[in-house]
Amino acid sequence: MYNTQVGFQISKLTYLIASCYLPHPLRSIILYLFAKAVKINLKEAEYPLHQYTSINQFFTRALKPSARTINPNKNSIISPVDGKVLEYGSIEKGTLLQAKNINYTIDTLIPTQLNTAFKNGSFICIYLSPADCHRIFTPYSGECIQTCHVPGALYPVREPHISHTPGLYTKNERLISILATPKGKIAIIMVGAINVGKISVTYATEFQTNLKRNQNIKTTNHFTPKSLKKGAHLGTFHLGSTVILCTENTITFESLSSHQQLSYGQAIGNL
Repeated sequence: MYNTQVGFQISKLTYLIASCYLPHPLRSIILYLFAKAVKINLKEAEYPLHQYTSINQFFTRALKPSARTINPNKNSIISPVDGKVLEYGSIEKGTLLQAKNINYTIDTLIPTQLNTAFKNGSFICIYLSPADCHRIFTPYSGECIQTCHVPGALYPVREPHISHTPGLYTKNERLISILATPKGKIAIIMVGAINVGKISVTYATEFQTNLKRNQNIKTTNHFTPKSLKKGAHLGTFHLGSTVILCTENTITFESLSSHQQLSYGQAIGNL
């Protein structure tokens, strides 16, 4: 049986260790060994290793602009992250697919009044491995009209948990950004997990995750909306997890397959 309190404490400890300052003489070798262990492509990192002062700073690194291309097609919706496709498809009467024979509902995933917009839209669930870039990018240009922080557990978001924990994504802590776009509303759900010490967004500093247990859901409606262009840096996982993208209108998906590797900026379909 997975102990949620232990997972919470382990995650906080992992974040503290990853945030420790690395002395310059040891920095490059520690980060090189870390990168080699989790198979990070160092050629894509924005800076050389010696410029990152902690594991967390390196883990949340930006990539060189040449490493990714943001699909410019005005109708295309792009992958918001590097990662592997877990599930994707239609949201049927407010129900999404987690794994074979396991479903969950949009109102438990997004516990705000705006969840009704997504009851008959589309979704894609993408898992980020430790090797992936852990920045989240805007999938389609729009204005962020609502942000919601949902405290919760920190279950692992990998197998066998995905196939054996009903409602996994609705139980874990998450940070949700909802955009208003010319193609309808889009929700970017950043799901916490074991060893995710923090999730942050670029457009607001007041949202902090994994602080303490038994917090209340915090929802902020942005009456002065935050404009975000397609491909703009929206948020960051401080260590890895999963992103679920939900749309109000139907996505005509590209030919995607289960466990296909995506790169942020890559078109996943058209709105």
